[in-house]
Amino acid sequence: MTSTIDDRLKEKYTHHDATGALVADVSCVLLHYPFVSTFAKKVQEAVRTRHYGPRTSDEYDAYADALARNPRLSLMRPSARRFTVLEPLIAGGFLVVPDEYRP
Repeated sequence: MTSTIDDRLKEKYTHHDATGALVADVSCVLLHYPFVSTFAKKVQEAVRTRHYGPRTSDEYDAYADALARNPRLSLMRPSARRFTVLEPLIAGGFLVVPDEYRP
């Protein structure tokens, strides 16, 4: 699904991106936790209801198949870290903070 905000910017809701956007000189951390302990339940519901539409149904079918083969499947990578403060993300280059915004 694509919608147009104005003549230049087009959002694509199903792919988390936009074309024609002007991007500010800032970065952020989006705390998004799709693979929490309730993920398997979400997958079952998505497969049953097709709630997320035809573009993502195959993805949820694949999740369901993988979870059926291995119910203890974890998508957490060894590099995953619990978020506590911003400073390590800035020091590691994950976030960029322009000088005028630094204390």
